[in-house]
Amino acid sequence: LRRRVSDPKSAVRKAAVALLEARIDLHFSLPAEFPQVDAEADLAALATRCRDASTLVRKQALDSVSGLVAANAGEEAIKAWSAMCFPLVRDTEPSVAERAIDAVATLLLDPIANKKHSMGGEESARMLRMIKDESLLHLQWTCKALARRKPSGLPQGLMKNLVAMLEVASEAGQPLGAAEWTILEESAAGQVSGVHAPALTAAYDRGVLEGWDEQAGAAMRALRRLAPHLSASDAESLEHKLVTALARGRAPVKLAGDMVRTAAAVGAARKGGAGWQEEVLKASHEKVAPLVKRRLEEGPLAAPFAPMREVVCAVFVIGELSLQGVKVPTKVANTLQALLTPTETRAAGSAAVGKTSGGEEELQGHVVLALGKLAVLDSALAAKVVPLFLRELERSPSAVRRNNILLALSDLCVRHTSLVDPHVPRLALCLRDANETVRRHALLVITTLLCSDYVKWRGALFFRYLAATVDDAPSIRDQARQNLFRVLLPKSNHQICHANVVEALFVLNDQTHNAYNNFRASPEERARFSLAGPGEAAKRVEVLRLMASHCSDEQRVSVTGKISEDVLGAAADGTLKLSDAADVVADALALLASKEMRLSAVQKQKAPEEDDMPEDAGAVLGVAAGKGLAAAARSKILGQVVKTNLMRNLIPTLAALKHVLEQAHSPLLGALMHTLATIAKEYKAEMDDVLLSNKQLAAELAFDLRRVDPTSDTTPARSNENHPGRKSTGGHSIGSLGSARKVLLS
Repeated sequence: LRRRVSDPKSAVRKAAVALLEARIDLHFSLPAEFPQVDAEADLAALATRCRDASTLVRKQALDSVSGLVAANAGEEAIKAWSAMCFPLVRDTEPSVAERAIDAVATLLLDPIANKKHSMGGEESARMLRMIKDESLLHLQWTCKALARRKPSGLPQGLMKNLVAMLEVASEAGQPLGAAEWTILEESAAGQVSGVHAPALTAAYDRGVLEGWDEQAGAAMRALRRLAPHLSASDAESLEHKLVTALARGRAPVKLAGDMVRTAAAVGAARKGGAGWQEEVLKASHEKVAPLVKRRLEEGPLAAPFAPMREVVCAVFVIGELSLQGVKVPTKVANTLQALLTPTETRAAGSAAVGKTSGGEEELQGHVVLALGKLAVLDSALAAKVVPLFLRELERSPSAVRRNNILLALSDLCVRHTSLVDPHVPRLALCLRDANETVRRHALLVITTLLCSDYVKWRGALFFRYLAATVDDAPSIRDQARQNLFRVLLPKSNHQICHANVVEALFVLNDQTHNAYNNFRASPEERARFSLAGPGEAAKRVEVLRLMASHCSDEQRVSVTGKISEDVLGAAADGTLKLSDAADVVADALALLASKEMRLSAVQKQKAPEEDDMPEDAGAVLGVAAGKGLAAAARSKILGQVVKTNLMRNLIPTLAALKHVLEQAHSPLLGALMHTLATIAKEYKAEMDDVLLSNKQLAAELAFDLRRVDPTSDTTPARSNENHPGRKSTGGHSIGSLGSARKVLLS
């Protein structure tokens, strides 16, 4: 069953998932009768199908894992549900996303809102504790989606019970969990009164006092949602607390952004004006300006008069205020620019005074973000900082600085596209950065810009993106493949893979050609993205097979023709020198021999896939019959195209290349013969016609393939070795069609 969940047929995978669910359920229901079940391995195999390409398999996997959680199938089931089922709430297929959202509501939210739920409170509490990191974002997405549903919305009583849980946790001297706060924040958005505001304000005060930053930030965000319903005294008291902390620079940096936004929301709700914003801006500038003056006098790494933490907070607050629409004076922007020390200056200063402190690195990172926020609303400032950011992106040894510059440039690309768009290749360099976090954010930034059409697939960007699909970090590799093949490929009308397979052969090998890989790129960029050499052959072939697996049958036929003409044919006639492009030819042969290049419609006429069939059983037969006729017609046409392609292009080209490789005594000859054998096995009928039309070629191929496979039973008698046309009593002659085909198929 674990093997069948990866079966090529979606119907088999779906059935295997359902059977694995039943097997695991029996193990937990009747452990004495089913002690031999390896529930952990079964559950792992089942959960992986939540990312299946088939819609119905994903639905079945979601239902199966959710059913096991509901049946109390242990902590491993909850972990699998949190890790694999939660991401389905944002699935590209709406029906899968809706089913995942319903599962979250049933298993997680209903037990909180209704303590009489059959699962009980303890099970949901265990689930809440396991929701971390990315799962929190999925939980927030789910709550927003449920809140938009009319008239049901989020479950009734959710906010009330969560506040009760908050009070219990506070009495126990513990902060409320991150998952609970996420639900509470979204529940607060739907409230029509401020009855829970005192409890949230107390939670904020307790969080600040105890240093529970997550609780303090979450309480502020919940209060921001309740701002229109706060009483005048509560609103005034909260605003005073926030403004005082911001003006003194005493707020933790991770809370400063929430504090600014909450103060703005409360001020707008009570119509108290924006005077506090000017006050906080002035106080923040007064903390930063003395440091700039001191560094102009004493050097680029001189320590500030105030604690570094307060200076960092002041810089961050200036940037946040600009996003709230506050007009930031030019002198404040100039102060931040003066505080941003170029890499060369910092290197000279650090050599004189010793190693740069961690506080200085944090300060420089926040200066970058603050300047980026100011430049978003100021085109003149953006024109000044973009060249500076680009230079630092390439030269800075600090991963924090590079990461923040990347994020700032992505925002500037949205507001000032013409300034940043010509430099997108320099942003793409971060896809091969030494730091994993920078690579992950670069992937996120470029994907977002491509989806929003602020950036196009121009130049070598597509091939730079391909490098992320074989990244050393599994999380980045998986995310890149999902983004490219599930999001960006459909957006391009399924053309980008098919159109770039041949060029990828040259780009991945860093091999120039008259028609391919002629992009303008620095030697450093080429070296960073190059996968040339025997040591990277596995990665190159993996990329090519990924591209081929997402091409249609018609596109694979086209790709085969291009490879035959532009790579193999060019190598056969000497246009492409084997001494320089041996790896290109080897990769092309490996791709042609791969299972991803098989044409499903030519292999056999398939029945309609379940994914394309309606759930109404009465309509299934009609759809199957109609699609069966269409598949038969398509198979016949493709068969004719493949036959023509084999007879006129591919096989003659491979035969010509074989002679060239023989003369050069090239090790590529083995790969070529393997490719020929694979083609003969996949296209038996078509190869018959090819060999019938060229008996000399049939004789040569049979002889050479028999040498590759000496165990073949088609070896003729020794006396007839030099007479291809003569028959022996012991077997086929070398030149006969039967001998050629048997050897090819062996």
